[in-house]
Parts: sequence; structure tokens; C-alpha cells
Amino acid sequence: MRFKSIYRRLFECFGYPLSRRAAIGESTIETIEKSLNIVVPPALRDFYAVAGGERRFSRSHNRVLAPRDWFVSKGRLVFMEENQAVVLWGVSLRTSDDDAPVSQAVNDDELTWSRVSRRCSTFLSVVLHLQAVYGGFKHCAMARPPRGLKRRLMRNWTCHGTVNRLTAYSRPNQAACVEPDLGVLVGGKSGADLRAIESDLGLTFE
Repeated sequence: MRFKSIYRRLFECFGYPLSRRAAIGESTIETIEKSLNIVVPPALRDFYAVAGGERRFSRSHNRVLAPRDWFVSKGRLVFMEENQAVVLWGVSLRTSDDDAPVSQAVNDDELTWSRVSRRCSTFLSVVLHLQAVYGGFKHCAMARPPRGLKRRLMRNWTCHGTVNRLTAYSRPNQAACVEPDLGVLVGGKSGADLRAIESDLGLTFE
């Protein structure tokens, strides 16, 4: 239940609270579990239980897979693919940890996995922010990191973790992702939200 609360709060922060229509029923998940002979780790199961059918943030860039499209590779349940299907992400099935690690692999004939996050809930939280600034929000922009950016973000933004050097932050109706090579990617629910981000973080949009 604690994971469901984490995900619900994220969507509420984005300004798009989850509805019942976003949920995928337990019976659907159980049917796929039986067909694959697996038990889905709670952190991922809870995400699908509240947001598995959500599309604004789950499919705006990379794609969170429907349960019918899940498959198992080398002890990992593949649940997400990159927007051009070049990269796959899977959660470990080899641990009893409720918040199992997530790994990624290039989508090739032979999948070679490398860990990207120790906790599935952190991975999903960061991914949702990336999705938000890549089209989940209607108003998105990017900029080079200005001096003092970290200090500004620590002032009144919530940090949700780091995956592959990308660190995610949010506050109501706004999201920001900082990655050394990409720069600062931001998104807001409205144009006013985007302008507020620009002013508060001292950004110059490209």
C-alpha cells in the first residue's frame, strides 16, 4: 500500500490525479503472473494497480508496457521499452525485496542486463518525471544549467532520486530533470507554470 501512495502523490503533484480508470485490476495481473509463472514485485505491482492504464505520463516518451506485453528475460520482468524499442527495462524477479532493483538492456537477440536503480519505486518516480518533461506536460523546455541551480532546487523542490545520472525534481504542476549531458529539462501544466520555473531556476530556454 505504501507504494500506491507514492505513485498517487506524484500524479497529484503533477496536477493529474489518478482515476479508477487508470487502475489495472488484480485479476488481470494475477492471470499474467500465472501465465509467466512469476510473482510481480510489490513496487511494480502497486504501480499497475493504480496507474497501469494511465497514458499521459506512462507513454508520452518511453512506453510502460501493458501486462499482456510483459515477458521474462534472465530473471527479470520486462515492463518498459524505449520510444524506438532500442532499450528495455526489467525488474528483478530474483529477490524477495518488495522494492526490487531495475536493470536495462539493449533490445538485441541476446539481452545483456545492467542495473540502473536499486529500487523500482525510485526508478518509476524518476521515469515519470522524465516522461513529464518529454511531453506529458503540455508546456516543456530545456536549458543549460545555470550557476547555483542545485541550491535553487533544494530550496522549494522535492528530489525524487537519480537514475542514469538524471535527477528528478518536482513541485505542484511542475517537474524538472537535470542530466549533465542533456542539461535541464522542465515541464509545467500551464504556460504560467513554465514561466515560473524559468524565473525561479534562473533558466534561459533554448
